[in-house]
Amino acid sequence: MIAFERVGEQLQAAVHTELTIYQVADLHGAANPWLAQPCDWALDLNEVPEIDGAGLQWLLHLHHQLRASGHALSVTRASACVAEALRLCPAALAAPACH
Repeated sequence: MIAFERVGEQLQAAVHTELTIYQVADLHGAANPWLAQPCDWALDLNEVPEIDGAGLQWLLHLHHQLRASGHALSVTRASACVAEALRLCPAALAAPACH
């Protein structure tokens, strides 16, 4: 579903499921312990087959939580549907703390 690996001062996370209302609660539960360990996140969303509003809200939540602790969220790879959602909502992850 989601895999985490700490590499130096950065957390690399890869989502291997849809980012929909049906998965977000599980993803949130898995991510929360990692949010308590402040560092920059590199998020690989290349294997996400579907995203909806709940998935976009979860990404915004991650972004705001990391930004509040002085860290950044960068999407390193995105599937076609995620890239399209981010293209349609360009302000979603466009704050200065996010790459």
